[in-house]
Amino acid sequence: IPGMEVTLKNCTDLLLYFYNKSEMIEFYDKHVKDKKVPNNIFNLNKTSLDVEEIFDFLKDYNAVTCIAHPFAMYPKSCRLKAKNSPLDRVDMIEVLNGEMRKWRNNRAINFARRENVAMIAASDGHTMSEVGQCVTGCRAEDIEGLFGEIIHKNNILIGREIWGTQRISAQLTVLGKNFRLKLPTLFPNSKIKSYLRSKIAE
Repeated sequence: IPGMEVTLKNCTDLLLYFYNKSEMIEFYDKHVKDKKVPNNIFNLNKTSLDVEEIFDFLKDYNAVTCIAHPFAMYPKSCRLKAKNSPLDRVDMIEVLNGEMRKWRNNRAINFARRENVAMIAASDGHTMSEVGQCVTGCRAEDIEGLFGEIIHKNNILIGREIWGTQRISAQLTVLGKNFRLKLPTLFPNSKIKSYLRSKIAE
């Protein structure tokens, strides 16, 4: 399924799923690529886009939208009740996220039920061992059918959160990638720059 995660300027992660790859590439090239902002400390991949802007751009595309891990730790949590919240505009909410703590996912599930919003599950995997940890299932023959079933709440959520050594390994992997991406910008004239760039490319 063609898709991308766009981090808005308030650090909210918005998942965008497209019905074909060409539209996804066009949207990225026209509205996301040049909106990326420099990373601070960690590689948040934040853009300068706000809620109003991105949904205005999406009007010209056939896409399905989803709020990712709405009750994650700050700053990745979503201000669901704040002014200009994406809640009233998205098609669904990610409520079972393999990277989140169970109590955070439970808050998302309860919120989605209360607001009567479609729900999905996703691994949010940063390592190959996490892929498939949480999945969304339904009966469908194609992408149109898949999203139709989810939006009409005819889907199921399968999986559970990672824990123990698997969680520690995933978090260390993310932390290591963040530092390898950030350090070359902190030491632009250092010999460490070429070494780190080579590691990033591996």
